[in-house]
Amino acid sequence: MEWAQWSNKPWQLDFHNNFCKEKATLSANGVGKSYSVMWEVAAHLMGEYPDWYEGFKFDKPILAWVGSVNATLQVDGVQKILLGSDTNKNYGTGLIPRSKLVGKPKYRQSGIPDTVHQVSVKHSSGGHSVLVFKNYAQGWQAWQSAAPDLIAMDEQPNDYDSTEKPIFSECQTRLVRTSGMLLVGLTPLLGETDLTRHFMYPKADGIMRVTATWDDAPHLKEEDKERSRKTYPDHMVETRTMGVPMMGEGRVFDCSEEEIKCKRFERPSHFSVIAGIDFGIGAGHPTAAAWLWHDRDRDIIYLADEYRKEATDAVYHAEAIKRRGNWIPVSWPHDGHKTSDLTKSKVDGKEIKDIYQDHGVSMLPISARYERDVGGSQPQEPIIEQLNERIATGRFYVFDDLNYFFEEIRSFHRKDGKIVNRREDLIKAVLYALMMIRYANTQTVPRRHSQFVSTLTSHA
Repeated sequence: MEWAQWSNKPWQLDFHNNFCKEKATLSANGVGKSYSVMWEVAAHLMGEYPDWYEGFKFDKPILAWVGSVNATLQVDGVQKILLGSDTNKNYGTGLIPRSKLVGKPKYRQSGIPDTVHQVSVKHSSGGHSVLVFKNYAQGWQAWQSAAPDLIAMDEQPNDYDSTEKPIFSECQTRLVRTSGMLLVGLTPLLGETDLTRHFMYPKADGIMRVTATWDDAPHLKEEDKERSRKTYPDHMVETRTMGVPMMGEGRVFDCSEEEIKCKRFERPSHFSVIAGIDFGIGAGHPTAAAWLWHDRDRDIIYLADEYRKEATDAVYHAEAIKRRGNWIPVSWPHDGHKTSDLTKSKVDGKEIKDIYQDHGVSMLPISARYERDVGGSQPQEPIIEQLNERIATGRFYVFDDLNYFFEEIRSFHRKDGKIVNRREDLIKAVLYALMMIRYANTQTVPRRHSQFVSTLTSHA
């Protein structure tokens, strides 16, 4: 269990020495994430910690669950790391030495030889900790009941499988009973699932993650890494080598984040500005707004600001948007003609776009539409194709501090050829603004709305 015996990488020290009770490493393949998580599991089971360890400690025996994708991966992965490669011949040659293991392991009938169900481990305080192996293929019911002190998850349940999706919430529920600890190590090949989002965008204190890329894995040979980078499918490269969540080959915007990121700068006076809004109608759909700057001389567009807020009045959103500049024209979708009784607004019966207009937001007098100027609901693919073309030709950039946009673009994808309309509120606001970029304005002082309508209508 000495540090030098298994690793000396800074990211692993960051992971272990953090006192949070919910910790994850969302990392590239082959960097040692499973080994790191299992090392900490072994330390907690035995109650033995090296001098350098500064993380949370258990001072009594614990019940620990260790989860794997299926029985085969359990035997070949976490079980081998913790107990040894063959529990009949080499039991106790893993991270938990034989001297700490009590009796023989209990096995589970899974169709896979050597599948361990449970072992007992001597704890330094006296008494025995219990280690139970589970897998996600067993379904969420197998994760009910009991009150473990520690749950460690190697990779993750399939968020798109109804029998596996509830497992993470079951784990959370189990740990509430014991004020327990959650350790996770995964490469996010399933994209932005509930589990990955829990750690990427924590909503409470006590939740942390570290990321390790191939640059943090000196034990991997450079020639092997380079060969794999060149031969992985394009949509897998960032996930396999950097730990970036993958949305599959159906990812809508197939570019790396670094391609479109740029540092924030002050807007030149000749850059025109337009905003786009996506109204939050219904549960789980926040209101979002995006501000685009257009350098017309070079035809480059910058996403310069963002706003996203759930469950509040339209009046509140209007004030937040107006503060960015009530002279900025705002593009809005066709559903802005719906009445306000479908929103949180207290001004029932009005069209949503009129509420914003009445509160000083410079809403364009027509809903977002293409150059042909036909109103109503608009097809999504043409504007997505236009944005993809801008990205490919270096004519669309995003200020690198706009976290909501990068959060959404990672999960914006297609399934069975169709765009999945999920967590794309800010992206939609960007698309509405881009669709009406011809009405972007350079004016920096308010005009009477009637003058603005007249100007826009004459150019429609």
